[in-house]
Parts: sequence; structure tokens; C-alpha cells
Amino acid sequence: MNFNNMSLDDLLKVSSDSGNTMTGKLFDIADVDVTLTKELQEEKPETIEDTRKKAMTKLEEYEACEKQISILDGEMELLNQQFDAMIASIKLEHKDLIDKINSKAEEIEAKKAEQEQIKEDLLPLQRTVFMQCPDDKTLKFNKIQSTYVAPTEKNQFDLKLFREEQPKFWEEHLDILGTYAKITSVSDYIKITISKK
Repeated sequence: MNFNNMSLDDLLKVSSDSGNTMTGKLFDIADVDVTLTKELQEEKPETIEDTRKKAMTKLEEYEACEKQISILDGEMELLNQQFDAMIASIKLEHKDLIDKINSKAEEIEAKKAEQEQIKEDLLPLQRTVFMQCPDDKTLKFNKIQSTYVAPTEKNQFDLKLFREEQPKFWEEHLDILGTYAKITSVSDYIKITISKK
């Protein structure tokens, strides 16, 4: 019996009468001879022209995707036009409801504008309270809390420009300046633009 071409299930079914002395036994060790053959080919190093051709192939694939996206965008535009026509029809059928919605939106905007005016009026009052009693910077009325924030300055520093224009100073004082600088590495990337011509 040729055991080499049999599946594991078939091997386990073979009875001991047919010469299988391992039926029903577990294997602890199995010796397997495996021969790997590899066709030796002399690999030529890839030239810049080969790499450029691969890159151009990728750009061709990108352009194909762009064409498909353009077609899909056109189809989406048609669907949106159909939807807009449907909405216009619904608006005409329910003009009273639309008028109520618009009126309510205007009321909400008016109330928000009123709140902004109250906030503007509150600032000088709360500033005065704070100036007279610096510990009293927060006022609370029911669920509304207003905290006075004293004037401050906004700092901005062009670290990149400084490092470019003052490289020697930067290097000589790196032990001090480095503590205050946050420099993050950004990986390289490509920017693809599509000509509309």
C-alpha cells in the first residue's frame, strides 16, 4: 500500500491488518524529508529607469481611478438633482410647515444674538467686580456660571524661520532653547494635482 499519496484521514482509517502498526496510536516524533529547490537567477539591480517606469504605472492607475471618480461624481450629481427636485416639491406641498420652521429658526437666532449682547454688557460689570475683589472672578446664577478671564497676551514664535536664519545661535544654545522647542518629524509624502485642462 502506498502511504505517500494518502490524506491524513485515509491514513488513520488504515487497519493494522494491512500493515499499519500505528493505528490508534499518537505520534510523538515524525521524520519528514523536505527538499526545497530554488531556481537560481542572477538578479540585476533595479535601475532608476525601472523604478521610474513603476512609478509611472502607479500614476496611470491613479489616473484611471480619477476617471472613475469623475464618472461617479457625475452620477451622484444627477441623483442629488433628483433629490433636490423632490425636496422642492415637498416644500411647495408643505409651505405652511416650512414657514413655521423658518420663523422658529429666526427666533432662535434672535435669542442667541440677545445672549451675545448680554455677555458684552456683563464683561465690564464682571471686570469691575474682579478689580475690587480678585478672588471673586466667578459669578453663578442657578445653572449659569460666568468666569472673568483677565487680559493676557497671545505668544507666537516662528521656530522654523529662527532655526533657518540663526543656525549657529540655535546650535550653541540648544541646551537652553531645546527645552522650549517642540519639533516633530513629518514623513515624506507626495502631492498629486490634477490638471483641469
